[in-house]
Amino acid sequence: DFLQVLSHIIGWTYFTAWSVSFYPQIFINKSLKSTQGLSLNFTVLNFTGFLAYSLYSLWGYLTPGVLPGHVALQDLAFAIHAFFLTTIVIC
Repeated sequence: DFLQVLSHIIGWTYFTAWSVSFYPQIFINKSLKSTQGLSLNFTVLNFTGFLAYSLYSLWGYLTPGVLPGHVALQDLAFAIHAFFLTTIVIC
């Protein structure tokens, strides 16, 4: 159905746009070999938030109907990807 295809296209576009936004910080930290100017509070809150979002999305994806709403694959992929990249920024 058209709306489902459109939803998948928009979902994966969302995943791509937000995921790409994490990489510049990783490349800057690596090239400068420094995290100077990076807010520790921001990074820790991102880490905590994406961990919670990953667990929530994984639970919602694996047990449909338990949580209100619907967790799509792209939601789960973004949550885990964002958590992984935030972990890299911390390290």
